[in-house]
Amino acid sequence: MTEERAYIIEVNELETRLHDLASACQKLKQVVSEDTAELWVNIDHGFRRRNFLERLFGVSDRRIEICFWLAKAGDVAAITFLDGAESEYNATDLDYPTRPTAEQRMALSRGELTPAPVEVCLQADRAIRAAIEYLESGQRPGWLVYRCVG
Repeated sequence: MTEERAYIIEVNELETRLHDLASACQKLKQVVSEDTAELWVNIDHGFRRRNFLERLFGVSDRRIEICFWLAKAGDVAAITFLDGAESEYNATDLDYPTRPTAEQRMALSRGELTPAPVEVCLQADRAIRAAIEYLESGQRPGWLVYRCVG
């Protein structure tokens, strides 16, 4: 039995599972029209075998790839990509810097008490474009610069 992958898109804590790339990309494009949004995108690659210890310790029998977190506040956004080891890579767009307000920076701070750094604030449409490009290619876009933060 072959199982199809599912794109898990959580927008403002509301999860949607989509079974094709076109629908997932369309969902991301809808975020552009929202004034504020916070989303996580994961890919469920289906079932995987677990060894005895993984079953004993309750490791999931699903292979879930955590792709990225994206937040949008007005015309700016921040995107953080994750890799297989769940290291975080904040994206910076050197070609198109933004001038976010203090309120926008706080909205992009991921719940931290300090505002997001100006350098991680991107134009919202370019952040969405980067997210879609990642889903299409499986790689972080080369036209952004990344800083590993953990």
